[in-house]
Amino acid sequence: MRNLILTLAVLFPALVWGQSGWVKSKGEFFVKTDAFLFLAKNYYTPLETQLTTSQFQQFTLHVYGEYGLGHRLAIQGYFPLLRVNRFETTKAVAGIGDLRVELKYALIEGKFPVAISIAPEFPTGRANAFAENKSIPNDGIYLPTGDGEFNVWTTLAASHGFGKYYVSAYTSYDLRTSYKGQAFRQLYQVGAELGYHPTSKLWLQLKYRVQGSFGESKYPDLGFVRGDATQFNGLNIGAWYEATEHIGFSAEIGSGIPFPLALRNIYGAPFYGLGVTWKGKR
Repeated sequence: MRNLILTLAVLFPALVWGQSGWVKSKGEFFVKTDAFLFLAKNYYTPLETQLTTSQFQQFTLHVYGEYGLGHRLAIQGYFPLLRVNRFETTKAVAGIGDLRVELKYALIEGKFPVAISIAPEFPTGRANAFAENKSIPNDGIYLPTGDGEFNVWTTLAASHGFGKYYVSAYTSYDLRTSYKGQAFRQLYQVGAELGYHPTSKLWLQLKYRVQGSFGESKYPDLGFVRGDATQFNGLNIGAWYEATEHIGFSAEIGSGIPFPLALRNIYGAPFYGLGVTWKGKR
């Protein structure tokens, strides 16, 4: 396994929150801290073939926040405070992930809100974290906690609430840059979210997201090394309970599914999450 690099920072981090057309009003805030566990043996290569490996394990502690800056404008942020990666055959490596900061602007308000956002993502994670093999001296594998490159997401989202339900849909484009002079392919995502409010304190949510890429890679090694060929369809089911006016609790389970796009350059297995939320207005 010497000098092998595997991109693990792109499993499903962005499924922990959704995109919507609603924008926080001035001074309104929402913060969510959650922990996710992912265990997998099935790896889908850039050529879409499936391999079985020793079990890969990832634990991530995230924080996500939204804050209303003024009329129609809000700021959002997502930061993996801790990501721990390991295989059954290696020691664990840990570090922070890549920081994402998002400015969101309401194009249309009212019953059918539409918003646009721009989100630079900074390479704050450990791009070359090395996990030593437990049994073989001087051998191991790179398990990065970040992908090592600066990129910018642009998202257009629309929503509508009706009775005890709401629905949101969005499309995103990721302008990726390069890693050590090697340019990445650009990414796209489309997704939708359905929410149901059965009681005054409980929300149930179903989220779906598809990610693909444009064109052919000029640097094939980036496909495996840095996630240049990563393609997936993600399905997530969650619940959020408002215990008090300000404090809430969340639980989530999700996984990749094999349609409409073939899984590519990614591990496929369920992930599980628990979180705590805090909301209010200054």
